[in-house]
Amino acid sequence: MANAETHRKLVSEDSIDESHISPSPRATPSAATRSRYTSRTGPSGRTYTAAPALQAQQKELERSMLADTLKEKIAQRPTPAELVNEGVLHQDPRTAEQKYEEAIEDEYAKREGGA
Repeated sequence: MANAETHRKLVSEDSIDESHISPSPRATPSAATRSRYTSRTGPSGRTYTAAPALQAQQKELERSMLADTLKEKIAQRPTPAELVNEGVLHQDPRTAEQKYEEAIEDEYAKREGGA
């Protein structure tokens, strides 16, 4: 029985030195909640947070706005005829049939590995 008593003394909480063990940092409920949200800085410098469900909608809206902007810019581009008149493009002297035949030949050459 002396061994049992000695064992209990060695294993008891009083005999274990836990001073070198630091407690693990636990997230507070508010910090855990905040970690799911993403922060963004607005134009005024304020930081805003949004829930994940709103972030997806925001990204979709930004993508849609970018697509609209690109469509507007493409619609404002000058036509090829306007670019020829301004001297930016030079008109090809070949007929449409000649261009087509040349394109077909190039395509066959690519497929056969010749070009």
